[in-house]
Amino acid sequence: MTKREQHRFVRALLNSIHRDIRVAIRTNVIPRSWDGIELREYIAEKGRGAARLPFFSSDRRPGEVRITTSFLRA
Repeated sequence: MTKREQHRFVRALLNSIHRDIRVAIRTNVIPRSWDGIELREYIAEKGRGAARLPFFSSDRRPGEVRITTSFLRA
């Protein structure tokens, strides 16, 4: 992954999290009573959830599948 691809990946991931949180605030999923402590935890949870999502490289064409295998010897 090039540096440019890394920057794009990080920007896209953080923009997605940002949009999700703004929607949660707008739709009252996040209560008005929450302060920085609860908001930080919510942001951390969103980040942990995003970290578990599969990664798709931007250099792949739609529908392209790459299979990588590794064999471990005992």
